[in-house]
Amino acid sequence: MEVAARIVITVLFIALIAVGVVFLGVFGLIPAKNTTTVLEVEEKTIFRETIVNSPSPEPAISGTSPVTPDAQVVTPEGEPVQLDVLPATPSAPQQSNPISEEVLPEETIKIRISAEGISPDSFTVESGAVVIISVSSVDEQTHVFKFKDPALQAVAIGVGPGETRAITFNAPEAGNYEFFCDVPGHGGRGEVGAMTVK
Repeated sequence: MEVAARIVITVLFIALIAVGVVFLGVFGLIPAKNTTTVLEVEEKTIFRETIVNSPSPEPAISGTSPVTPDAQVVTPEGEPVQLDVLPATPSAPQQSNPISEEVLPEETIKIRISAEGISPDSFTVESGAVVIISVSSVDEQTHVFKFKDPALQAVAIGVGPGETRAITFNAPEAGNYEFFCDVPGHGGRGEVGAMTVK
């Protein structure tokens, strides 16, 4: 008899707990998993529409930093790139992977580097304009295109033998900005030049 009483008491206790859980769930005191309110559905829909319908800035060249419709070079997150930071930091302009020169836009400034020097060794751009520079190693050596001015230290392109890579950025304020190959000894043998910003 004692065993039967314990079983009945246990069953009643479990039933009481189940009724309590249902009661608390009905009145919202215990949140039910996998339920969504109408407000949450509307918020998700609005968020999805915002993501889908927002035009994302596109890079001029695959792998480089995107450019907004108002000609601002930005990070993938949409923040303006910074030119006075170390290369390869999240806020620096991104260089492309190796590319073919055929995919470069017409306005690209095409730099060719070899042991004989940099060609062209000078070019002019407008302050604030979108600048696309491609760098090609036309010999069997690695080269690193960089500007001397710390205000442009983020603009750096490294290329292996026979490679072409590109970078996109907004031109800084007016002035002359010297560039060079940062591989030891290369600048001394004439791998130098200058960008004029008007």
